[in-house]
Amino acid sequence: MKKKQIIRKIFDIFLDILIIFIFLITCYLVYFNLKSEKSNYVTVFGIHFDVCETNSMEPFINVGDLIISSKVSNNSNLEVGDVITYDNSNSYRSMTITHRIIRIDEDKYITQGDNKEVSIIEDSGVTKDKILGKYLFKIPKIGKAIDFLKTKVGFFFCVLVPIILLMFIKIFQFIVTKPKNNTCNESNFSQKE
Repeated sequence: MKKKQIIRKIFDIFLDILIIFIFLITCYLVYFNLKSEKSNYVTVFGIHFDVCETNSMEPFINVGDLIISSKVSNNSNLEVGDVITYDNSNSYRSMTITHRIIRIDEDKYITQGDNKEVSIIEDSGVTKDKILGKYLFKIPKIGKAIDFLKTKVGFFFCVLVPIILLMFIKIFQFIVTKPKNNTCNESNFSQKE
């Protein structure tokens, strides 16, 4: 093959991978939007994703950070000092809270955010059935990007426009590239017999 053909083939493969990647991101965002209309968090394969919306856990977790938590089983051992995400929804709103366990009273976990100036102690306690996950790690500021992508403008410019552009590029490539003639000669068949 010529050098130009090799470069062209590499570019085509890269473009195909990019299309698949954008498609997967689109699927994730659609799932995230559908899920977050019902609740404040998303769970994929037992991993919870939640965007921090308040400063109650600063400086450990900041507003806009994406919090990644693992599912907690009923027999899981949670200890004082662990950071958990729990469902604090009521009939008026859906809400998740991520706080640190400061005390354990029988079957209830008493929590408080690290930022003592704005965070109150959850005296009523959190039962194990309300716990969504135990903190694994955070991705700083990515929550702001996710929140932008969840808007119509963000989704349009960051997902739909690139997909449309890539589709036009692929259509243009298909029209411009001449398919090779794969005609069969009768002599090819007669030689095999």
